[in-house]
Amino acid sequence: MYNAQWTDATLTDCMFKANAAAFDGAGMYNDESSPTLTKCRFEYNSQAANGGGIYNGNLSFLDLNKCVFKGNVTADKGGGICCDHSEVNLDTCYFERNRSGFGGGIYSVYSHCTANKDIFIDNVARHGGGIGAIYGSWDVRYGYFTGNTAEYDGGGVLLASTEESEIKNCQFSGNKASSGKGGGVYLSSCSPDIWFNTFSKNWADDAGGGMYNQGARPHVLGNIFRGNDAGGRSTEQNQIGGDAPDIHYCSVEGWTGAWDGIGNIGDDPLFRDPLGPDGVAGTEDDDLRLTPFSPCIDAVDGTLVPPDLPVDLDENERMIGENADMGAYEYENFPVPTVSQWGLTVLALSLLIIAKVRFGHRAIAVA
Repeated sequence: MYNAQWTDATLTDCMFKANAAAFDGAGMYNDESSPTLTKCRFEYNSQAANGGGIYNGNLSFLDLNKCVFKGNVTADKGGGICCDHSEVNLDTCYFERNRSGFGGGIYSVYSHCTANKDIFIDNVARHGGGIGAIYGSWDVRYGYFTGNTAEYDGGGVLLASTEESEIKNCQFSGNKASSGKGGGVYLSSCSPDIWFNTFSKNWADDAGGGMYNQGARPHVLGNIFRGNDAGGRSTEQNQIGGDAPDIHYCSVEGWTGAWDGIGNIGDDPLFRDPLGPDGVAGTEDDDLRLTPFSPCIDAVDGTLVPPDLPVDLDENERMIGENADMGAYEYENFPVPTVSQWGLTVLALSLLIIAKVRFGHRAIAVA
């Protein structure tokens, strides 16, 4: 489908499948247009240049709601979508097993992109398995990046020379940089806000299993980095490699304090089930929610939580009390008992047991 200048197309419940093109946009090509797509599917489209599913270029604005991009392939950029000097808004979209040279799920250059509640799973590229971006800006919120792979840098996300970008309230699990850096996220020459994300079991062959900063100083707040690996190591530098971040109120495995910052810890966050029932990281059953005695509960100064993050990744309230939890999920069950509360509980149970032994069931009834 070709949307020419000033086209304002609206499509709902459409399927673009097994289309092929010699150049850009096997499924759809947008040129100075503003299409809106809802519940559309782009599957197994392929071409030799850019945008296996959609090519969005030349000042186009693309609005996508609940759309699926699966199995699209391109030899160059943007297996699912290629954004070139354009804008795109993604809401509740799904990207699975798309493949390209740069940006397996999405590639953008000099573009302004927002992503809300989107899932990127098992996408593959040489650079930027899930998302690969150069210049422009990205605002990524409430997303899942699971099992994506980059041959070189940025298994989940690669941002290079972007401005005013954000990655907030996302889960990165089991992403890989097979021969490079930044299993979860790779940042180059930019300083995005990385807030309230959870990074677990991401892997890089070289450095920065969770995140790698190359000429970058991201603002890192309220995140958890645990079990990420680089070259067979899980030290602090292999959770976050490269240049030092501006980091506060985070849980970082192997934390040494070398980066300074306020409120950072190195304790085990006590995830519910980081590998999930299948025992494999990087699949959809990975459960990175916190358990009752996690040191990450109420560990972030509540005054630092921005008003534009009212809920967590489960859409529960971001703050239950005065403070917030580290990571993408707010612990929602009953409050964790204090030491004194536990002491009183144990004492009461002990007295009941003694009473039962000495006086029988009548004592229990009186109690």
